[in-house]
Amino acid sequence: MPRSKYLIIHHIKNLAHIKDTCRDCVAESILVGLVNLEDSVSMSKEECRILLCLLMFLRKQILVTAAHLFVNPPKVPVPHWHGFQQQQFSMGRTLPAHTNKAYGPDEILPVVLKNCASLHTTRLADYDLSTTTTTTTITPSSLVTESHVSEALKRDKGRDAHMTLWMVQDFTKQGDNYGCYVTSVRVYYTLANHHSHVDYIVKTNACRSDDLHVARAMFHKEVNFYAILLPQLNSLLAEIGERPLNTPQYFHSSLESEREVLFLQDLRPVGFRTVDRKCRLDSAHTSLVLEELARLHAASHLLLANHDVARTYDFLVKSWSDYTDNGEDPIVSFFQLHLKLACELLEKLNASQSVLTWVKELVPKVKDVLKVQLGSSQYSVACHGDCWSTNLLFRYNQDGDPVDVMLLDFQLMRYTSPATDLNMFVYSSVTEKARRQNLTSLLESYHATFTAIMEAAGKTPIFTRHEFFQEFRDKYLQGVITAMTAIPISMVDYEASEDKRDEGNQTWEEMEQKFEAKILKLADDEALKSRLLSVFDEMMEAGLIPKE
Repeated sequence: MPRSKYLIIHHIKNLAHIKDTCRDCVAESILVGLVNLEDSVSMSKEECRILLCLLMFLRKQILVTAAHLFVNPPKVPVPHWHGFQQQQFSMGRTLPAHTNKAYGPDEILPVVLKNCASLHTTRLADYDLSTTTTTTTITPSSLVTESHVSEALKRDKGRDAHMTLWMVQDFTKQGDNYGCYVTSVRVYYTLANHHSHVDYIVKTNACRSDDLHVARAMFHKEVNFYAILLPQLNSLLAEIGERPLNTPQYFHSSLESEREVLFLQDLRPVGFRTVDRKCRLDSAHTSLVLEELARLHAASHLLLANHDVARTYDFLVKSWSDYTDNGEDPIVSFFQLHLKLACELLEKLNASQSVLTWVKELVPKVKDVLKVQLGSSQYSVACHGDCWSTNLLFRYNQDGDPVDVMLLDFQLMRYTSPATDLNMFVYSSVTEKARRQNLTSLLESYHATFTAIMEAAGKTPIFTRHEFFQEFRDKYLQGVITAMTAIPISMVDYEASEDKRDEGNQTWEEMEQKFEAKILKLADDEALKSRLLSVFDEMMEAGLIPKE
C-alpha cells in the first residue's frame, strides 16, 4: 500500500477511535467533510494537502475544522460531530443517501480512501506526521464527554435509549458567558425502534486558571439546587395542590474539580426565549417574574422552617469566600470594582453632586453593607440571588404577550431576605414607567401569591402586607448596588470581530479590564443615562440618598 494511504488510514483510525475528552471535534469534522464529498468527485491535490495539514495540526491541538477549508466557511458555526448518521450537515451537504445508520471508522475509511485516490506521495515530504505529539488541552467544550451525554440521555429517556450520535452546538454570543461556559448538545438516539433527537443545555467550567474557586462555588450551589433542593420543593408544592416551580429539568451533573458540568433541559423547543439584555421589562413581564419568585420563596420557607439550614443545605448559607483559599469573596471584589466604575461613569453622565458623593462614600463600605443586606433575616428564604433579565426566559402567545416565565442560573443562591431578590430584579431589569406606575400593585401581587402558598399548606404567612413593604424598603440599598453593576453590563456592546472562544482563554482580570473599557464608553449612551439615573431619582425620593 502506498505510504500516503497508509498514513491517512493510520491517523484517521487513531482519531476516529479516540473517545471522550481526547476525541476532538476536528477529527469528526475532517471525517464528515470527507464523507460528504460526493463519491464521483475525488479529492484534489490541494484538498489532500489541506487534509494532511489538518491532521498534523490536530496532533498539536490547534483547533480548526475541515469544513472551513473544503468550502467557504458557513455563516453559522459548524457543529462538532461525535459519530456519523444520515443527517443534514450545516454546509448543506448530506451523507450518502443510501445510509440509514450510524457510521463507524471501518465504514468511513473506504469512502476516505476513494476520495484520496489522487494523493501524491511527494506531498508528504513537507509534513512529517509520524514525529508529532499530542498535547492535552482542556477547553470548556472538551469537558462535555460521551459518558456525560450518555448519562443525561438515560436520565431523560430511560435506560433503553441508545445514543447513535451527539454533537456540541454553541449558541451563545460574546459577552453571554461570564462565570461559566454555556453551550448545547444535540443527541440522536433510538428507543423502541424509533429514531429521534433531543437537545440539552450544558454549563461547564470556563477553564480559566485563575478562577477555579469561582467555578467551584457556582457549580456547588447550582448543582445542589437542582439535584437536592428543587425536587423537595416541587414535592412539597405537589402535596398542597400546586404546580412545580418554573425551572429547566435537571438531567446530569459532575462536580469533579476543574471539570464541572451541568446538563439541563433546552427550553427553546417549547417556545421559551430570552429578552434583549438591553431592554427593560414592562409590567406584564414583571408580574410573571414576581409571581414565580413568590412561589420559590414561599415553598422554600415551608421546607426549611423545620431544618437546620446550615447543616442540611449548607450551600445556601455558604458565601463565595468559603470556597476560596485566602478567604476573599470574589462577589464582594466584583461589586467593589463595579462601584468604582459606576463613580467614573456617573461623573461622565453629569449625575448630581449628591449622588456622586453618596456613591463615593459607599464604595469603601460595600463589603460591610453587603454583609448586612445579604445576611440572615427573620424572613429568610432560599433566594435566587441573581434574578435579572438575562437569567429569565419567557414564552409568548400569538399576540406577543408574555404568558409564562422560567427562572435560570441558580449559582448565587443564598438563604436571606426575599426582598433582596425583589430589589435586585426591580431596579436592574424593570422599566421606570412600570416601577413608578405599578410597583405597589406588583408587590401586592407577589405578597398575595406568597400568602396563598403559605395558607394552602395550613401555615400563617411570615409577614403582613405592612411588614413585607417595610422589608422591601429596608433592602433598597441592595437594589441600588446591583443596579449600578447590572445596568452598565447589560448595555455593553460587543464587536462582531470579537471571538466568543476568547472568553474561556481570559483571566478574570483580563475580562474585567475589557469590561471597564467598554463600560466607560457608555457615557454617551442616552438609554443608559436614563435607565441608571432614574434609579437614583427614585432613591432620592424614597429618602435613601440625600437630596441636594
